[in-house]
Amino acid sequence: MLPNRIQKAAGIAPQATEISGIETTLESDAAVQYVPHEVVHAEPAVPCSPEDIRPLADIEQETIEGAIALCGGDITQASKRLGIARATIYRKLKEWRRAARTAAPAVAD
Repeated sequence: MLPNRIQKAAGIAPQATEISGIETTLESDAAVQYVPHEVVHAEPAVPCSPEDIRPLADIEQETIEGAIALCGGDITQASKRLGIARATIYRKLKEWRRAARTAAPAVAD
């Protein structure tokens, strides 16, 4: 069963589509998604293939680590340049270190 707010949105979606040009879809019992027509039918800004699409988490990590490197290791400066809180960078770094430790194979002594 869909949450009440989604049921209400689904009820007005056909009328809203006609007025706003927004496409609606219902994916099983997940949620109603609203995607502007311009987004659905837009050409990519940079030509790419499905193989070029990477997880946002990977791009986020590369961007944050790159900003830190370009700022000479200054987390405060990197956070200002990225427009995110310093605490967010520290939290992400901690998460990535933890993930790297758990993913690394055990070294035999």
